Amino acid sequence: MDYKLLVTDIDGTLLNDKQEISTGNLKALKLLKEKGVHIALCSGRGLSSISSFEEQLGLNTPNAFGVGTPNTFGVGFHGSLIHNSHTKQLVKEFSFSTDIVKELYEISKDFNISILIYKNNKLFTDELTPMTAYYEQVGKIKCEPPIEISELTGDVSKILFTGERSELDLFIKSLPTNINNSCNHFYSATKYYEFISKDAHKGNGLKFLCDKLNIDISKAVSVGDNFNDITLIENAGVGVAVCNAVQPLKNIANYITKNDNNNDAIKEVCEKFFDIKF
Repeated sequence: MDYKLLVTDIDGTLLNDKQEISTGNLKALKLLKEKGVHIALCSGRGLSSISSFEEQLGLNTPNAFGVGTPNTFGVGFHGSLIHNSHTKQLVKEFSFSTDIVKELYEISKDFNISILIYKNNKLFTDELTPMTAYYEQVGKIKCEPPIEISELTGDVSKILFTGERSELDLFIKSLPTNINNSCNHFYSATKYYEFISKDAHKGNGLKFLCDKLNIDISKAVSVGDNFNDITLIENAGVGVAVCNAVQPLKNIANYITKNDNNNDAIKEVCEKFFDIKF
């Protein structure tokens, strides 16, 4: 099969544990670009954070994949936001009401966890803590000054709770059933539990990309490592789980890499499915 699109998750997949794109992955993706294959980043991160990696990979320039090719797109917040990587223009958004934020916030008060809220591409919280500080560092984004959650109005793009896994597990067990009807929620990392619009997920982000790029989804290869990547892997022509992925993702993947995110897993995918040679 002549695959036309590579969509990759960022954390735990494209990046190593030092939050870096390895030399091997960089070189492979450069060769992939030169071959004219489209590359898109699809992450739980916000678009401003994704943009820094798009710039590193050269995905933010016109004709990134050759003269006459359309600009590429980046998918953030698990499919909630999609932007043009060159213009940074938002081209698709799924959001949900702050009423849900307030309901979840009241439940979270019984647990030692912190809330982070994305609204209008800005990050909000009620209190700056070591947990929120770590998230700022990893996500390359600063929180706005602390706010009263009760004063939030309008819609939000994403809610994230961070804390120890044991505390998050207890919080999840306390969620009312109506939350399942209002939004998608899942672990995106060991200490991150996230909530997004019911209509938003990475699989829908992939479908939107293929439609925008006029690429049949059967010619898309997607790569991920965590629970939020399940729909991304399910909907692609080839769904790849890196070998450090959670078991449920491995169970549905068409292929599991031999190398993990610390050992050029994306380079392996480029070699196997796109015939990239070094």
